[in-house]
Order: sequence, then C-alpha cells, then structure tokens
Amino acid sequence: MISNVNTNNPAVKRIMREAREIAEAGANPDFEASPLEDNLFEWHFTIRGPPGTAFEGGRYHGRITLPPEYPFKPPSITLLNASGRFTVGKKICLSVSAHHPEHWQPAWGIRTIITALIAFFPTKAEGALAGLDYTDGERRKLAVDSRRWQCPTCHLCMADTLPLAETDTGVATASTLPPAPAELTFAHEAPAAASGAASGAAS
Repeated sequence: MISNVNTNNPAVKRIMREAREIAEAGANPDFEASPLEDNLFEWHFTIRGPPGTAFEGGRYHGRITLPPEYPFKPPSITLLNASGRFTVGKKICLSVSAHHPEHWQPAWGIRTIITALIAFFPTKAEGALAGLDYTDGERRKLAVDSRRWQCPTCHLCMADTLPLAETDTGVATASTLPPAPAELTFAHEAPAAASGAASGAAS
C-alpha cells in the first residue's frame, strides 16, 4: 500500500478500507479495481462487457477520481478506452458521479460506482454528457478491439485481465454483482443547454 499517507485522514481511512474489502473479496468475474500505487485517490478499474449485449466480450477500462472530501463528496468517472457507449476521456454524467452531488450518498463506494456503470452500459445515452449511441455492430467491433488495449498510466493490458469466460462465448450467465441501487437507475440526464434548446424549439 502507498507510503507517506496520513492514515488518520477520514478520506484515507475510508479509501483504504474499501481497497482492503475489494482485495479480500477475491477475484470477481465482473470487474477489477484498485488505487494507483502512488495515489490512493485515483482508482483504475476494468469491467467485463455485460453478457447478452453488444458489449459482450469487451474489456472496458476507466478511472475513478476521488475528491479529498470523499466519501462526503462524489467522485469523477472517466472511461479510458473505446466502447461506443461512453466518450473516451470525458467525465461521465451519472447520478453516482460528481455531475450530480445532490444525489450522492456517503454510504456508496467504489463497488456501487462500478455496479452502476455496468448497469448503464446497455442503456441509451439520450444526450447525456459523455454518452454515445453507436450501433450494435460498431460496439461489437470495439468490444473485440478493447482486449488489445493497454492503459498508458497503470500499464494494465486488457488481454491480461478478467480472463475469458462463458460470458464471452455467447452463453449468457447471471452476473455476480448485486443490482445497482434503484435511485441510480436511469438517473442520467441531458446537458442543461441541450434541454433549454429543446424547450425553446418546442415553444
């Protein structure tokens, strides 16, 4: 674990506890997540493309940036490789993210964030910030390409994470993740400017 951190800091205590709990839970077929070796407040994660969707077989890597006030303020979430669902390198607009601090609950954590993100993959972007609505064909191609991608920051290669399983061969199996909290489902929204423009057009 990272040295030279203030272990009396409430945010550090919480982050270290979450890291320990995820590590002690053992391998998860749906995702991997851990903080960078030199920065507890920056986590990198990889999720498996949800089975039975155009993302099946994909490995999608992202960054969760935790604020100094965590868990009392929400994180920022960014996907780092192409999926056809979220714009690479742009902060994702979800109720579990920093775009909507009014929805954030301190009881949520890294696992909740990743569970919510996986649940949102098959949904329509509908104009949400950083959302994309690529065709299923484009997404399937990106899912294959994603397994050759390597993160330039943590250097993890997608070919070496979340080994191929039945969910990558067309046989859909039940996820081991609990469902995302109900208040997170479909909680993304279009940018205010776009909503205003739409209202003006309607009038």
